[in-house]
Amino acid sequence: VYWTVDRLAGRRGAVLAAAVIGLFSFQPAWFVNWGRFTQVASQMVLLPALMLSWQALRAWREEWPARRAEIILLSLAGGLVTAGVFLLHFRLAALFLPLLILVALWELWRGLRTRRLGITLAGVGAVAAAAILMVTPALLPALQQYIQMKTTAQVIAAEAAGGGDYY
Repeated sequence: VYWTVDRLAGRRGAVLAAAVIGLFSFQPAWFVNWGRFTQVASQMVLLPALMLSWQALRAWREEWPARRAEIILLSLAGGLVTAGVFLLHFRLAALFLPLLILVALWELWRGLRTRRLGITLAGVGAVAAAAILMVTPALLPALQQYIQMKTTAQVIAAEAAGGGDYY
């Protein structure tokens, strides 16, 4: 929380946010206690993933091509941590995706205003491509298994009759 608020609101706000989370919230203790669950692990990675991706998009818009190597590494890091959120838990991926879309739209709008839309769009593509590339090895077998399970004759007959498993 500190790192995220520091990037968005400054050091004073980050210290205040860390104090509120550390002193008045019981959730950090729950995260330590329940840390073996995938949803909690994904929640712990969500804010850093959002901020890394946002920083990468901002760097594409503001600093390309002067810091080319750092921007590419930042894009890969943002894609890696974003892929981690998607792979850890599907529910958090569903919550995280709209946040990423909003961040991308915000940076694209700012790129349009500063006449750097093309390079900002390239940054969105780079972060998205890195995340998709890292998710694909797990996603394709899972989709194949799901499709194979849903296309058996028994499942089709049960769903056609109004029964069957919801999932």
